[in-house]
Amino acid sequence: MSEKVIGPDAHAEYIRTLERLLGNVAEIKSLLLNYEQKDKQVNVRELIGIYDNIFQDQALSPHIDYEIKFVPKSTYAYIPAELNEENAYYHLTLKISSPEFSWLNDLYAGRIDELLQYFRYLFSSVDSVFVLRNKTKLNQFQALTDEIAADITAFLEKVLENEHNLPDFLRQQDAEIELLRAQPKEKVIYKTDAEAFNIIIKKNGIYKLYHFTDRSNIDSILQHGYLYSWKYCEENEILIPAPGGNSLSRDLDSRKKLENYVRTSFCQKHPMLNRVIGDGTVKNPVFLEIDPEIIYWNGTKFSNMNATRKDAMIGESVADFTRINYALTQRTPQYGDRSHYDAFQAEVLVFEKIPIAYIKNL
Repeated sequence: MSEKVIGPDAHAEYIRTLERLLGNVAEIKSLLLNYEQKDKQVNVRELIGIYDNIFQDQALSPHIDYEIKFVPKSTYAYIPAELNEENAYYHLTLKISSPEFSWLNDLYAGRIDELLQYFRYLFSSVDSVFVLRNKTKLNQFQALTDEIAADITAFLEKVLENEHNLPDFLRQQDAEIELLRAQPKEKVIYKTDAEAFNIIIKKNGIYKLYHFTDRSNIDSILQHGYLYSWKYCEENEILIPAPGGNSLSRDLDSRKKLENYVRTSFCQKHPMLNRVIGDGTVKNPVFLEIDPEIIYWNGTKFSNMNATRKDAMIGESVADFTRINYALTQRTPQYGDRSHYDAFQAEVLVFEKIPIAYIKNL
């Protein structure tokens, strides 16, 4: 399967789409409030007009499939020549269509899916069962609207805060990488406060970390004696038979200057695994079990969620390490549960390479 090239602006476009849809949710709330005040039933045709304005927008249409059409009612023995509101239901198609948004939606725990589900639910309620005939139902929808808006608003505020701090983070990254490159190549240097990390590791029962790759890469890892970052392989002309990720994931790595780090996680049931299997970049996954001693190494970083996310908190300190919710990383991930899904993508990032001596199952 050939890899689709994904533009470097897809990440920013995903965030802008969330902002745009959040504004549309506010428009829906205003509509519901207007109907409540006038003591009227929500008009499906008016709602269709609003949906057309939202989802036929040129900025959204490349990423979201949108269509409203008539579907005949089952009470008819034959399909009428002309479908209308009396002999048919409205059917709404509303889903993510572009591969880049599908990938980013997995990264961000389905936030656009959450909004699209809200729009689908509202439409089906208005058209199919007419639940919005009374103020109680209208109030329930307004409460749901407020809940979704609050979640997306809080997320976007965190993104904005991290975007503001990004230049400082990148300057710090440059300085730290320069120091790491100056270290003796074959000598492991430990963090000065390694014992503090050791206490946290023992308290939380962290006995191994994980890195998933394709089985076809194992011979190369054994041959070279290291699990390398993709950037190191690229710069040193080391062939990766089945490189994981895609152009977007590498763009996101590079944006935060994390392209020369090996990524490890606390769990085997990583939410992004299904994504790379689905796009064909990993066909035969295998989990490498990594010795948690890498946590003590100078230069090792920690992220409380997938490090490429705009709202990720990344650093080398004990404080950064304690931001990770270890208990949640050991539970079964729930796609709709933000805390579980985000925690499951927490990472330990090791600069450049991990020797095979620290890979327990090789």
